[in-house]
Amino acid sequence: MEKVLVINEDDINNILTVNGLLTEDTEKVLDVILNKHYFCERNIAEYCDTMRQIIPYVVLRKGDEVFLLERLKKQTEKRLHGMLSIGIGGHINPDSEISENPIKHGLYKELHEEIQISSVNNIKLLGIINDLSTPVSKYHIGLLYELYTSDDVYVLETEKMNGRWIKLDQVKELTECMETWSQIALEYIS
Repeated sequence: MEKVLVINEDDINNILTVNGLLTEDTEKVLDVILNKHYFCERNIAEYCDTMRQIIPYVVLRKGDEVFLLERLKKQTEKRLHGMLSIGIGGHINPDSEISENPIKHGLYKELHEEIQISSVNNIKLLGIINDLSTPVSKYHIGLLYELYTSDDVYVLETEKMNGRWIKLDQVKELTECMETWSQIALEYIS
């Protein structure tokens, strides 16, 4: 049974005062997660109101383009099938505890599982996604990162998703087809 990194709702609620993207106190949120996290079976965490799963969520950028993904029917999370996304992310598992920072370890592990990318020119934390609007997102907290690369990117899990580079102004025209985290992220990238 898969175990995922979670935090108790009570440990984080007083900091997550914004529904959407929290851009202030992000280091405080990360400190709480790093100091108070634990691992829980995913099938329990997916529907438990007392905890939130932590998901690094990375937007890939190359010049004025964004890497756009379409989630296919073979993807694990059925509630996101057919939706578009500008973020790559996933759960953090106990094997990430080998690192001093399990969040960053989980972020890079997920990237290398889902895509092939040879260069990372810059990566930065943009904010914390606290989205209570959907049955999926209310059980998760997103750590929104923006990653710049000068290389091409290839989807590795082609049975689960496909992807392509698209101009930022064109991707904004597709927001109605996107999962809510991508809609939130689009407001903060330029």
